[in-house]
Amino acid sequence: MTTAEELDLNGDIYVLVGVDEPKVRIKVSSALLSIASPYFRTLFGTQFKEASDIASNKDVKIEEEDKESFKLLCKILHMQRQPDNTPNSDELLALAILVDKYDCINAMALAARGLFPESLQSQVWADIVKFAIASYLLDQPRLFKLLTEIIINEYNWPVAKFAMLENARGVPMIAWSMLPLAA
Repeated sequence: MTTAEELDLNGDIYVLVGVDEPKVRIKVSSALLSIASPYFRTLFGTQFKEASDIASNKDVKIEEEDKESFKLLCKILHMQRQPDNTPNSDELLALAILVDKYDCINAMALAARGLFPESLQSQVWADIVKFAIASYLLDQPRLFKLLTEIIINEYNWPVAKFAMLENARGVPMIAWSMLPLAA
């Protein structure tokens, strides 16, 4: 069973996303994704199978991605995200990893700051670290500075322990190197 979502009624492709069932089928604009990301520009180029899938109205499969994170990325790129739905730290970190993977930070620049909670008070340590890594990946230097200051000044659990948590997989090494390793 597959759930469907149309983010662009005039879109020219359906992207089938998800590691497990049910997969998500998202109607998107290949032109918009190609403008936002060099990866998609290449993927939808004439030399790849996906270009012929588009021409023959077949779904483009991106099955290795988390469906909710990919759907959020597409919603933001298609300007369909509801601003009152702030992602939690896990969702934001997963989104930031996708943005980094697909190299679409420039397309996300305006939306990126609005993805973080307005108040970082009362956040637990692990969430602060996730937000810090996401702020680095989403090119939010002021927020990254603020969050790393909180990590240094208010917590004494070393960031190295966070790397062992399950939701830390996929975080690029460069992001880890920017965080303080011990408080």
